[in-house]
Amino acid sequence: MIDTEKPLKTTFRKWGYVWQQEMRNCDVVLYKQGLSHWVVALVQHNKKRVIQGKSIGASESLPGGALWGQKAWTYMDREKALEKFNALIA
Repeated sequence: MIDTEKPLKTTFRKWGYVWQQEMRNCDVVLYKQGLSHWVVALVQHNKKRVIQGKSIGASESLPGGALWGQKAWTYMDREKALEKFNALIA
């Protein structure tokens, strides 16, 4: 049986900000974070797993905080965020 991944949400609230997905190309995503930040990230793929006896389905996620600067980047300038997004999909 093949597990279907739960996709990333296009809009969600995290760290006090509303995140709105502006574009996605395969595993590269651009989110508007709040009013003046943009986040470019590589989508992470998580296999089905069991944590403390609870079954968690396969899902997509953003990289954790420890991977910021390696698999996710925050910009205050949308044009710079688009440059990074385009460089990652090239």
